[in-house]
Parts: sequence; C-alpha cells; structure tokens
Amino acid sequence: VGQSFSLCSWIRLTRKSSMQYYHSDSTILSNSVTNANYANYALNVFGPERGNSAGFLEFGGRLDSNPHWTASGPPVDDGHWHLVSGTYDGTKKTLYMDGTPLFAQPAQGHVTSGTGKLFIGSWPTSTRFLNGSIDEVRIYDRALSAIEVQALYQLENTAPPADNNNTSPPGDGNQTNPPPDNNGTNPPGDNNQTDPNPPGDGNASNPTLQTGLVAWFPFDGNAN
Repeated sequence: VGQSFSLCSWIRLTRKSSMQYYHSDSTILSNSVTNANYANYALNVFGPERGNSAGFLEFGGRLDSNPHWTASGPPVDDGHWHLVSGTYDGTKKTLYMDGTPLFAQPAQGHVTSGTGKLFIGSWPTSTRFLNGSIDEVRIYDRALSAIEVQALYQLENTAPPADNNNTSPPGDGNQTNPPPDNNGTNPPGDNNQTDPNPPGDGNASNPTLQTGLVAWFPFDGNAN
C-alpha cells in the first residue's frame, strides 16, 4: 500500500469484558512498522474501555509518519456477521459497514512503508486480540469506490449452498430456516442472525473486485 489502499473483512464479534485500556480493543487487521510497536495501517474495533465509543470501527495508520485514525459507529460487536471496510484515496478516509458508508474524513500523505509483518486478529505487539470470528480478509492497493464496497457486500452476503441431497435449505442445513430473501438485508448464513456460517467467498464473480487485490485470505484453505 502507499498513496491509496483498502482493507475489508467479514467479522462476527462479541464485546470483551472490561480490561486495560486499548487492550480491550479487537484488531481485525494490522501491519507493523519494522521493530516498532505501532502499526503502518490497521482496522480495529474499540473495546469497552472506550466508553460510549465501544464497538466503533477504527481505520487508519501512519500517513507521512504521522498517526491518523478515523472512528465511527454504530457498534459492530453485536454478535452478528458484518462486512467492515476502510478505504483511503489520498484525500480522505472512509469507513463502511455492510456496504454502507459510515463516515469520511479528509486525510493526506503516503502510508509509512516498512518490512514488518501482517497480523490478522491482533495488534503488532500481540495484543488487542480479536474477540470473535473473521472471514474473507482483503487488502487492495487502491481505494475501492462506494459502489464497489456495496458490490463486495452483495457478492459475499450469501448463505452456503444446500447439501447434495437437496433436502436442506440454504443456511445452517437444519431445515428450520427459510432461504435468504436476496434483498441484501440478511446477514451471512440463515435469516435469524444467529447462524455461525460465514459469508460466501465471493471469488472471481465480479472482475472489478479483483483489480488491485494484493492479498486475500478467504480462510477456506486457499490464501492469495
């Protein structure tokens, strides 16, 4: 990443119990500065020690070596699957939840480069561990447009297919849940928002969403 980038991931979180400030946060994705305890860029969820901002999504990093972070609600640590995304186009940072823009903030500068590691589910100092599930992590070397973020949400917001004997509906396969209504309002899995099934993998179904994709972790045994 450099002048522009995007971070996207499906998450299902529950709020942590109160603990030391910052360490109660849940980090979705972070990239470390070499031999340092801070991040080049990251996507986080605020923990209970953040008070009224608990559960808010935070996105940012070091622009021209200066920290620049953006946070906004509503809370995402509600136990349901959500697609969370942060984009930076060189002039502003934008946060999204389930394909919908939450907040945009002016910003300028290049993301600080380094040779540190990529962390999924924790901060570079092995703290702020993710309290929940994660799926379909994507990193782009460009800023996705609002239309593309919405398309990614629609593409991956699908239930797993029914089993081979055609007796189970989409969702958890227990034949107690109706199929998705396909209007984009249902969470991944079945319609009752309690299904543990993650979203679909949304692979090359939309060619524009492959442009600039520099890392993809679908957590199905194939990582790019």
